[in-house]
Amino acid sequence: MKAFALLFLLVYSVCLGFAQDTISLARSFKVGEVDKYRSKMTVTVSGADVETTIEYSEKVKKVNKDGTAEVEIATTSVEIRILGVIVDTPKLPAFIQKYSKAGVPLGMPSGAQGQARMLDYSRFIGPMMDKLLSIGKEYAVDWVDPKDGRNKIAGKIRVESVVKGLAKIIGSYESWNDKAIKDPVKISLSLLMDVTSSKPAKFEGTIINPPNSNDQTGIEQGKFSVERLSK
Repeated sequence: MKAFALLFLLVYSVCLGFAQDTISLARSFKVGEVDKYRSKMTVTVSGADVETTIEYSEKVKKVNKDGTAEVEIATTSVEIRILGVIVDTPKLPAFIQKYSKAGVPLGMPSGAQGQARMLDYSRFIGPMMDKLLSIGKEYAVDWVDPKDGRNKIAGKIRVESVVKGLAKIIGSYESWNDKAIKDPVKISLSLLMDVTSSKPAKFEGTIINPPNSNDQTGIEQGKFSVERLSK
């Protein structure tokens, strides 16, 4: 009996260790589910610091039979500060973003909405969300928008650790879109993912050669952070 108990504990420990060494980021969408986020970006334009703060919500409007989902992205507030002075900025209209059953974005909006979604975390880890990831192992990311080949991402990610249900993921990427065709946007980020919900708790990083909707020059790099406000 004692030998059986020891064997059970040994097998349980091995299984538990395996579970802790691998994670899945695949997301399960539920109609009506709402999450709120706050993103901040600071860039220097011709010597002037420009700070942009956007609060927005993501509401699951529909889940199709094949598992794909339609999520409404609605901006609730936009604040832009130039040298500390607030500039009047209209809110972006709401739009629908489609996702695969694992959470990979299917297509990206164009124009100002596309620029606002440049920091959508699912663009950077989306290709890995339907895979079982090993902690400490590096994975290549290669994503191309099936609707517009100009939208693409190439890079790598690594799951560094899982502590108290939060997976720490490090990534570095080059990103292209309709405003960054010749020279890619270079992004480095650190992401904390809630393993249970496969939603980001917070991520932050740097961006080099960020695109802008007015094709102006003078923006070389910036810092950004995104935090989920609703848990």
